[in-house]
Amino acid sequence: MNPKDAGFFLKNIEKLVLGVSVLILLVVAWWFLMGNPFAIEVGGRDLGPGDITDTIARKAESLDKALKNDVSALPDREKLEYSEAILNQMAEKPTSMQSLLPLASGGLTKEWGDDDGVAPSYNLPRPPIAEGLMTRKGHAVLSDNIPTREMEGFIKLVGNHQPRDFSYVSVAATFDMDEWVERLQSGDKDTRVPARWWNSMLGISGVMLQRQELDEATGQWVNEVFVDPIPGQLAFKPTTKFKATSLQSKEAIMAVRGSQERIARPEFPMTKGNISWSPPNEDAQELDAEGQRKLARLNGKIASLKERIVKMQEQAIRANEAAAASADRAQPDRGARRPAPRATRGGDTGGYGGGGGYGGDTGGGRTSRPRGNARTADAPPTPEEQIALLQEQLIEAKIDRDELLGIESDVLSRQGYTGDYGGGYGGEGGYGGEGGYGAPGGYGAQGGYGAPGGYGSPGGYGAPGGYGAPGGYGAPGGYGAPDAYGQPGEAQPESRKIQVWAHDLSIESGKVYRYRLVVSVLNPLYRQKRVEKTQQEENFDKISLGPDTQELNASPWSDPVRVDSKHYFFMVKGSAQSQTARAEVWRVHNGRWVNHEFEVRPGDPIGQVVNKQLPGGGQQDLDLYVGLVMVDLLQASASSGLGGGGVRMLYLDPETNRIDSRSEDNDRNNADRIRLQNELALEAELALSGPGDTGAPLTY
Repeated sequence: MNPKDAGFFLKNIEKLVLGVSVLILLVVAWWFLMGNPFAIEVGGRDLGPGDITDTIARKAESLDKALKNDVSALPDREKLEYSEAILNQMAEKPTSMQSLLPLASGGLTKEWGDDDGVAPSYNLPRPPIAEGLMTRKGHAVLSDNIPTREMEGFIKLVGNHQPRDFSYVSVAATFDMDEWVERLQSGDKDTRVPARWWNSMLGISGVMLQRQELDEATGQWVNEVFVDPIPGQLAFKPTTKFKATSLQSKEAIMAVRGSQERIARPEFPMTKGNISWSPPNEDAQELDAEGQRKLARLNGKIASLKERIVKMQEQAIRANEAAAASADRAQPDRGARRPAPRATRGGDTGGYGGGGGYGGDTGGGRTSRPRGNARTADAPPTPEEQIALLQEQLIEAKIDRDELLGIESDVLSRQGYTGDYGGGYGGEGGYGGEGGYGAPGGYGAQGGYGAPGGYGSPGGYGAPGGYGAPGGYGAPGGYGAPDAYGQPGEAQPESRKIQVWAHDLSIESGKVYRYRLVVSVLNPLYRQKRVEKTQQEENFDKISLGPDTQELNASPWSDPVRVDSKHYFFMVKGSAQSQTARAEVWRVHNGRWVNHEFEVRPGDPIGQVVNKQLPGGGQQDLDLYVGLVMVDLLQASASSGLGGGGVRMLYLDPETNRIDSRSEDNDRNNADRIRLQNELALEAELALSGPGDTGAPLTY
């Protein structure tokens, strides 16, 4: 190419390349020398690799100091409960409702409480005292079928021996639910507890015994105690705080409302033998052999019906779940999925075995069969219909049993079965720990309700057993669960007086006791926030509310109850001339009275270890020593001052060095001897039907 034809770029290409290279070199030099090519922006600053670690450490230290600082950098602003505030205002002061500011503003400017902005303090009454105290004493032997956890609790009460014989006192009374409602509705309208709070909290939360012991030396009543509930009993102490999450508190209330029979009438322990426990009742006659057999049959029928109801409830739930799953699969448009069939309510939330409000109507919730798909007359009954039929049979059996026992049926007797709630709410909450006892896993035990699984320690939150929904004081009806004590506007029965009872297994042989029966109810201020601060602190975690202390202290005690002695002895024959006597000694073994006659002379112990033929076969050495020594036999005249004529035995108690006496004539016709003979004859007659084991506790 002719150089003359070359353009500017061709002529200066070397200079241009050299210039660009120099420029690039200057840029790179500036980038590395004056800046950092690996820097990143953090918090508005460019940081190189060497600065990042220190920066993060400084930021972490700053955040740590802020977290440890008790003073928040954010302004305090109360979070108001809009929905609750509106409902409160509508319920309490409908004519003074004021318009609300837009919710977009920083909260309501008006405090939802009293006009001065303070949450109200309500007049919280206390439940009435149970009246009409009645007692029943007796003895029994624990069944071998009691669950291990509960048996551990019973062993602590009655001792670790075989057979597990024990003595008991049962105390019954009447609690007036209508009077409790009247107390809630009384007083100044502005300070009453809102009806919508207590309507959903009507229920007995615990039944326990207050006991005093007679000091026979001084004639004074001493050792006043509250008796712990027996293992398996569901109850909440009014003195115990039940701290729980919102879900747990709702489950606890549901369990209480769904277990009213079990709470108001605690089950008697499972026992061996042929004589069934029956509740105290002043008008009832003691059952003869035929009555005992009929009672055993009714108890068995009731237990069987409850078991069948639970099975049918489970079957109904599985059927509904399967139908819902099938409907979901058949729906092409998942967004328009048809809801699964569900039971309508007969009262409260919808478990099974529901029924109309309180009174025993067999109506209640409707079944969940889809409309337009009526079952033909030849089709088998649905699970819901079978449950309703079983509920009716259960109520009939319970009423029959009440008539047999001479008890006036109340609303609990006319209630269907909604399933047992297992487990419990322990220690602190249930009757545990210091508190009562309950079912395993649940109430108490040093653990929740369950005795040592439940007796005490906070603990266990057993899931609801069975399938019943909360509640019911109504007859079975369809699928819905009954509401515990009816709702406003519903037809109520003439009376809601409830027979309640409790058992004392911690008594000692030969001692004299008297009792009060203390009924606690669900606290209407439990978990309520819109109350005055002090009242909220006192009641927020208190699920159970007991009677007023002064009212309780002024209430009457039961008649004194003397517990059977470990041994009884009666002089049935004696001769002052030959200085010999026949002493008849009695004791309980394996739930039955056993007796034996001994020939005694002055200086002989009364009773000793003997080998006895036991009812049902077999022999065993039994200790029949009564702890006394015969001293002398005297021929007394009617004017001798020794309590009548005839032969009298003088005997010594080595523990007290006290000498006492008794006569042949008095002992032969002694009321205790006649009672023991009658009980032994009844046991022998019932034994002809075969050995018995109640297998399950008596439930109402």
